[in-house]
Amino acid sequence: MEYRLNLKELSKIRTEKYPLITFYFTASSPFEWKEEANIFLKSMASKQEERLSKELLDGFRSDVEKIKDYINYKLGKSVRSLVFFTCENENLFKFYKAPFPITTLFFVGNTPYLKPLAGALDNYGKYILAILHIDYSSIYIIDRTDIVEWISKEDKIPVKTRKAGWKNLAKPRVERRRGEYIKKHYKDIANIVRNSMDKDISRIIIAGTKKNVNMFINYLPKHLKDIVSATFQFDTHYNDFKIIEKSIEVQLESERRDDKRLIEQLKQLGREKIAVGLYQVLLTLQRGQIDKLIIHHKFQESGWLCNNCGYLASGGSKICPMCKVEMSRVKDIVDEVVNKAIEFDIDVDFVSENGFIDNFGGMAAILRY
Repeated sequence: MEYRLNLKELSKIRTEKYPLITFYFTASSPFEWKEEANIFLKSMASKQEERLSKELLDGFRSDVEKIKDYINYKLGKSVRSLVFFTCENENLFKFYKAPFPITTLFFVGNTPYLKPLAGALDNYGKYILAILHIDYSSIYIIDRTDIVEWISKEDKIPVKTRKAGWKNLAKPRVERRRGEYIKKHYKDIANIVRNSMDKDISRIIIAGTKKNVNMFINYLPKHLKDIVSATFQFDTHYNDFKIIEKSIEVQLESERRDDKRLIEQLKQLGREKIAVGLYQVLLTLQRGQIDKLIIHHKFQESGWLCNNCGYLASGGSKICPMCKVEMSRVKDIVDEVVNKAIEFDIDVDFVSENGFIDNFGGMAAILRY
């Protein structure tokens, strides 16, 4: 069954004993992908089997077969990216089709491995695209490259003429009337954008001529002007879908600019208002001090997890300082941090800029207090 992605719901999943498989796959070709997916799945599953005890093997193999059957018999010829979370012994099977690329990997643990998915969703966030023409404009709400809503508006605009009336005396009146119709058209489109906003939309991208874009922005309320992240012009022969493809490229470029601004913001805040490095972030996370968590998308470290109380540690003693039981080794403590941050509604931002590693290592946090 295909579900709508809900990171908070996924972050709460934890199996007590049996291994949970996370399988991400992005096709190198959208049409010739099944053999590629099966080869990768078989190779990674074989390596994992060597590490599992006999009592866990049957359930693990059953999960692998379920993924394989889903790929071979329940999916069409064309896909972009697949996401599976499965553990038969815990009655868990979740599948998603994603329209954006995710790092291909196979991971076995007691929780869904969410870090690559959260990073991809951070890059391909929900935004509004306004495509502006003189007499016809479209508003698209795009969520992770999926079009979730489309609103269009067409208005009858008086035709621009070279001459009008006796000795051109009526021409200024026609032009003035035409200008009023155009202004009303963009004012109506601005109202549609305002009424379409929700808490998950963080950006507005506008496509149109410079003159039309400026006129449209003038009718947006200030709080919406502040989240206009990019504008661009398009060729007259482009259809809306070509413009949407361009907007996705523009959105990613906007994310890269935001990464650089975020690094500068961290530098200006000073060390008393931020936590730097895995150890400090873990400390402040478990004190409830974090307002925003920033992670380099390649950062990964092993660590310790207390299965009794959820305490996270980057090193030191294996004994949990909170409940005095032995902690479990985890391959990627960063993923556990991401899960906990999502569960507690902490804003998580993934960056790709090497300047972040140079200044802050792989992880930092802006503190509430």
